[in-house]
Amino acid sequence: MRLAIVPLLLRHPEISESVPDLAARLDEVASLDLQTLYMAAVYLQRNWRSRLSIYLHETPLLPDLFSHQVGLPPPDERFGKTGLIELADAWQARSQFPFERLQAIINTFELFVGQLKQEKATQSNAPMM
Repeated sequence: MRLAIVPLLLRHPEISESVPDLAARLDEVASLDLQTLYMAAVYLQRNWRSRLSIYLHETPLLPDLFSHQVGLPPPDERFGKTGLIELADAWQARSQFPFERLQAIINTFELFVGQLKQEKATQSNAPMM
């Protein structure tokens, strides 16, 4: 359920304005989880910007709010790929659960793109009024 934050941010980057205040009000663990998911969206957006633009047109880039704070590479390094890998590794290392974090992020993104494709197909097939 938490991973749903990633596509939400990709679809509505304006939400990023409230993320720092929300992170500051959460306990340490929840705040780090929010920062992790936020940065996953930032890295994915940079890595897949051209693909996302097919479905979302020109949306503003999510600002880099936490990479320096949590010791991750800047989002523009290798179009976000380096940061995404390091983020997933750090998230995996601090978790007690064995699921593969990078694959979970990628799967979430692919499901989101699938939804966007379906929405575009539905709009294209809608009758003109």
